[in-house]
Amino acid sequence: MFNIYRNAFEQTNISHFWGGETRVRVWDDYTLLLYFFLVVVVVVICVYIEKHKSYLKKMPKRKIIPRKQLLFYPLGLLLFFMGLRGLWVGMDTIVYSQTFESATSLHYVFEESSTEPLYKLLQFLLRCFFSDCHLIIFLYSALIIYFVGITFFRYFEQINISIAMSAFVCIYYFQSFNLLRISVAATFIFSQIHLLLDNRFKKFSLIILFATFFHFSSIVAFMPFCIYLLYRKNKTLALFVLLVIAIIVIFATHFLGDYIMLFERYSGYITDNESSRTIGFALFLDYFPCLCGIYYIFKKKLSGTWSNLYVCYTLSALVVRLLSYFISAAGRLYFHFMPVTMLFLPYWLTYLKKRNRKLYKPMLLISFVWLIVRLHLYFVGYLSADGIMPYYFFWNEK
Repeated sequence: MFNIYRNAFEQTNISHFWGGETRVRVWDDYTLLLYFFLVVVVVVICVYIEKHKSYLKKMPKRKIIPRKQLLFYPLGLLLFFMGLRGLWVGMDTIVYSQTFESATSLHYVFEESSTEPLYKLLQFLLRCFFSDCHLIIFLYSALIIYFVGITFFRYFEQINISIAMSAFVCIYYFQSFNLLRISVAATFIFSQIHLLLDNRFKKFSLIILFATFFHFSSIVAFMPFCIYLLYRKNKTLALFVLLVIAIIVIFATHFLGDYIMLFERYSGYITDNESSRTIGFALFLDYFPCLCGIYYIFKKKLSGTWSNLYVCYTLSALVVRLLSYFISAAGRLYFHFMPVTMLFLPYWLTYLKKRNRKLYKPMLLISFVWLIVRLHLYFVGYLSADGIMPYYFFWNEK
């Protein structure tokens, strides 16, 4: 197995120049072992937590240890390795550190640039109090883990915590080493999903708008939100709108470049686009168990806030994933669909556990296998591209 990852890494590995320095990344067996160790430990702890949820309720109160508190262990472990990594672990990590070091005056905040204003303002405010760029990487990492953690705590009893946490570590965690800023924005929106579940639509729309000023990609979160509002009134019309958007993506994507060029910093995503424009099986693989959930919802004619959001978010994620086949950089937009894999899928599995035990165990197994496949595909393709190989702590910086 190691040979598969090593060969893929060596075929795509190139030297990188940034900040007046050229870096050549090298393969490291211990890094891959570390990453697998993190996944295994997190999954084992969370499977234990999920398994003992109902059992503990029957025990005398004086013997009960609140199981949700055990989530601090895997979350703390993940924060330790994300927050204390060196500045060259993650392709863009060095960029975040250097923009922080240059944010020494208000001129940096108000100068004309395509960088998001809220991000520049936050960098400046942090620069007023801190001078060590390693601390900033830790703070951003802590925000990601915090936003994910408070959502899991909020819905601890309603979701399958083993799948929710495994989805985070297998799909989003390692990618966040590189895509740190979009991860902060996406997890922030994810942490406020309760506003949408409570029908507080105005506040949720403001949350999305706020996150957009931190990372422009967050504007895509309006898509499932608007589809959901339409779906509540007319399900057929909402599904038709999604179909029209998918057709536009397939047949008119090259026109989208004229609009994305409005943001100078993102113009290269169009001009240097390497997408094959060939739709593959991975389009459905990326959300396979989630699509199974939609089939179940349609077959059983389920309706309600959770099921409606499940359908709207999953189908919207599928359409946006389709976009990445035509504009390769759009692939990172999947971060903004965290609720699909980290909330709605785990909620559906809990529903099956209570209502359909025969289907629950097969779907639980399918979900775990699917997450392992997703992790495998990521390691094959992005250990070099995302710059997370080799791993080292900041105190070993050279």
